Formats: sequence, structure tokens, C-alpha cells
Amino acid sequence: MSRPLFVIEERLESEFYRDHLPPIYSHRYLLADPDRTGMPVLSMYQTDIIYYGTDLVDYFHHEFGRPVPTPQDHEYAEIPFWSYFLE
Repeated sequence: MSRPLFVIEERLESEFYRDHLPPIYSHRYLLADPDRTGMPVLSMYQTDIIYYGTDLVDYFHHEFGRPVPTPQDHEYAEIPFWSYFLE
């Protein structure tokens, strides 16, 4: 589901999200939260935002190695703001 681009751009311009969304490779981003572990990696291209890894290790398997299947019942971490775009 695509969301309006201006909403995403407005959020990314804020200092908080710029500091907490470090790029990993190309258009893949790790959600940085110093109080939590197991944060998912997101793939963001314009208004298309999807989960690309359950965590950093899973992301590296998908991007550079042999993917390990994500269990069907896996629940991604609830992430303020970003979970809205991933529904």
C-alpha cells in the first residue's frame, strides 16, 4: 500500500528520524532504537516500504547470502510511525 510521499518526506526531514534511520546498503535502512534489539531492516524506495529482514543478521542473509525462510507466524517488532506504512 502506497502512502503519500509528502508524509514520508516530512518525517524523514525531522532530526529524530534522520538520526534513527541509518542506511545500511542502497535503499535498505535499519531502524535504530538503543533501547531495543531485533529491529527489522526496511527497504524504502520512494513510497514503497517493505520489511527486508527480521533483524540485521536476517537482512545480511537475504542481501548477500542464502536467505533463511522467515517463519509464517513471525511477528515483526512494533515500530512507532513506521508500522503504519507497513500494514
